[in-house]
Amino acid sequence: MQKFNRGKRNETSSNNNSNRKSYNKNNKRKDRGPPRIKGRHVAPYDGESTEHLIKRFRRVVESSGVMRELKKREYYLSKSQKKREKQKRALKRLRKRERMMGNGNED
Repeated sequence: MQKFNRGKRNETSSNNNSNRKSYNKNNKRKDRGPPRIKGRHVAPYDGESTEHLIKRFRRVVESSGVMRELKKREYYLSKSQKKREKQKRALKRLRKRERMMGNGNED
């Protein structure tokens, strides 16, 4: 019968390190430069005023939907709350469509 030593390694297992993956010191993460800024970027044109640049930036941000996403994620919504909001939006769309159709058919 074999004896098992708890907490101590068997001599056979300490010699069996060939199966383990060795750490390669040369396989380090390469330097990727400064951190990239996520978001929208607008480069100024030659001779462009600051006000016009800001106006252009606002248009880009608005069209990309960043602010809508920010407002949507301002508070946590559970799945059931998201579902309720989706149903509300669908009902609102339906009512609007009915109103639009109703205006053209009146005598």
